[in-house]
Amino acid sequence: MLNYSAPAYLSNGTYKFIDQLKNTALNLTERSENQMINRLVRQYTAPAIKLELNLGINVLPYTKLTEPVTEKTMIVNSISYDYRYDKATVYAVEKK
Repeated sequence: MLNYSAPAYLSNGTYKFIDQLKNTALNLTERSENQMINRLVRQYTAPAIKLELNLGINVLPYTKLTEPVTEKTMIVNSISYDYRYDKATVYAVEKK
């Protein structure tokens, strides 16, 4: 089934459309529209834990963090770098 948000790539002179996309953070494979709707519904239907970390290491935007006490999985919401003091402030939110 073709939709307007399906990524396309050129293969042997013809365009091929990708109908299903894999979300490696959640290990789900579904259409991009469904991914967006499900992400918003899961994330915002109930309050989530927010976490702010000051780290001396580089954290990638797609990093999954696990809080060991509550065993909650967190994803990076934003990162602020302080190059003068060589640290990163990572804002993470619970992933549902």
